[in-house]
Amino acid sequence: MEVAFDAMRRECGRGPLVLKPLFGAQGRGLKLIRHESDLPDIAEMAGVYYLQRYIGVERDGFSDCRVLVADGRVLAAMTRRADHWITNVKLGAKPEPVALDDEMRDLAVRAAAAVEAEFAGVDLLRGADGRWYVIEVNSMPGWQGLQSVTDFSIADELAALLLARHGLAAGAAEMAS
Repeated sequence: MEVAFDAMRRECGRGPLVLKPLFGAQGRGLKLIRHESDLPDIAEMAGVYYLQRYIGVERDGFSDCRVLVADGRVLAAMTRRADHWITNVKLGAKPEPVALDDEMRDLAVRAAAAVEAEFAGVDLLRGADGRWYVIEVNSMPGWQGLQSVTDFSIADELAALLLARHGLAAGAAEMAS
């Protein structure tokens, strides 16, 4: 355990860390860790401190991009803007449409492929150095906010992808039922 605390102290010397619950959703339970004393008791964290480097940058508020990847391609994307560093829509961030550039699109698709996800919400964040970083690959992403800025039915598109994977056309499935 002391080795873990030594690593955490060393990393906090380079800047804040984000403590994430091992099983969490919608931005709940996230905490910025600047010092060892910021850590909750290990028992509260199910025996695991899941930490990652905080790379958020305030640029007239905070923002990131959620990219929905399905079957190896980008299905939809949005920017989430918030007054707080946690940019989840359920916690008040505002979804906005975004046009992805090739770098963002490629990064999101590669991130989903790296974890062998057929369907994922990939969260991208632009660091202080101007580069895009993958901060999370969500296996069960919420997409209600994304749907609000998308001009097609995400559910219909996902259903069509699933049917196609099983050799069924959407029309054929409707006729069979």
